Amino acid sequence: MGFVLRGDYDYKPNRRYYGIGNSTSKTDLSHFLLASTNAEAGLHFGASPLRRLRLLGGYSSVSPGRGYNGLPLLEDVFAPSSTPYEHRTTQELWYGIGGDIAALDDDRNPSLGVHGRVDVRRAAGLRSSDPDYNQWSVEGRAYVPVFAKRRVIAFRSVFAGVDPIGGATAILPFYRLVQSRGDFTFAGFPSERFRDRQLMLGRIEYRWEIIHRMSAVALYELGEVAPRTGSFSLRGAHKSYGGGLRFGMSDESTMRIELAKSVEGLQASLTLGRDF
Repeated sequence: MGFVLRGDYDYKPNRRYYGIGNSTSKTDLSHFLLASTNAEAGLHFGASPLRRLRLLGGYSSVSPGRGYNGLPLLEDVFAPSSTPYEHRTTQELWYGIGGDIAALDDDRNPSLGVHGRVDVRRAAGLRSSDPDYNQWSVEGRAYVPVFAKRRVIAFRSVFAGVDPIGGATAILPFYRLVQSRGDFTFAGFPSERFRDRQLMLGRIEYRWEIIHRMSAVALYELGEVAPRTGSFSLRGAHKSYGGGLRFGMSDESTMRIELAKSVEGLQASLTLGRDF
């Protein structure tokens, strides 16, 4: 059993915003200021991060504003009606449960097995103007060797979203929607490119270990956002393909260098700390 306590303050005056939905245009790129304060405390049960139950709770305050160090500004591109809570701060208390369960032949560089992850949270606004909503994500991974342990096909799928309390017509702040950012970034697209109430992501990789713990990777990925589950379609998915290098730093941390291509061009990335 363990205890975790985290806190962070983030202030970025030029966050990217393209609008809400799966068919937003890259030509609508705009910038806004976002300041956030977050605190989190939790208990976890299980020695391995890949086989663990988590009980969590926390506080979040997010404040959007007029950006700088990036043009054009959000206010110059989008009408207020298309950016809910455009200049309104929201504060919330949240609690939730999450966990990982895995059966793998190697936790750092798996070649055979499965891994599941779930995270469910309930957010309660501190003021009458702050929304209440449920937030969730479900993720599955699978690994199959190709005639040898050093050659692996890896699968990853994600389904995440936010559901407002009060029905489908309830309004959520544009900055509280699920985004293609962080663990949900779409390969071949810049971070924060798409956002909506729900997100799906699927990836298949072919990994070939070239030296100890380092593998060459070829990837193909589909990603999509939608306002509801019934709106997802294979035709609407954003496709990316590419390759790179993966280095297993620990059982819960990797380093990746990737170059991926989509209909919007090439996107290079260097990521640290993720575990796929």
